[in-house]
Amino acid sequence: MRTFPMVALLLLSAAAHAGGAPFSCELGNARDKRAVVVTAQDAESGAATYYLRYGGKPVQPAIRDIEHSRGLDARLSCVGRKRRAMLLFGEFGAGYPHGVVLSYNPATAAFERIDFAERALPSRIYLGERGSLVVIPTGGRGETDARYVVYRYAAGKGQDEESEATDELPATAGYTVIALDR
Repeated sequence: MRTFPMVALLLLSAAAHAGGAPFSCELGNARDKRAVVVTAQDAESGAATYYLRYGGKPVQPAIRDIEHSRGLDARLSCVGRKRRAMLLFGEFGAGYPHGVVLSYNPATAAFERIDFAERALPSRIYLGERGSLVVIPTGGRGETDARYVVYRYAAGKGQDEESEATDELPATAGYTVIALDR
């Protein structure tokens, strides 16, 4: 297992970035890098609408759809060293964090996107040839008594419909694990 600390999170203030310079993050590994670009537009009352562009796809809302992509105090970070991922989260409604982890899997030559909505923030991202995982500690809050909620993306299939509640961290074999400092 390889665990890497997260770089400092960048606060995207709507006033500073709406309509301004986009934020870019290189995903993948040293031999196969792919860029994702995040932009913030339409700032009103301190909120902005966030968009993603990656993999030659058209610009798309960052969180599911336009309505859910409008938020306050969005935080964005490129994380990892050997394999990299992008983490975007913030207050996008419902009173608790919504977010997305985007990575590029060189083994499958595909982007892997995991959307999440939990009361706590992710503590670990697992990146492997067979897919990726986002691990969120529950802290005793939420819909389960389990210690963690795990969101899973299976390479070639997509994100699982449901997250998994568990008391154990997922096994690290076959994954690069990125530990996210808070």
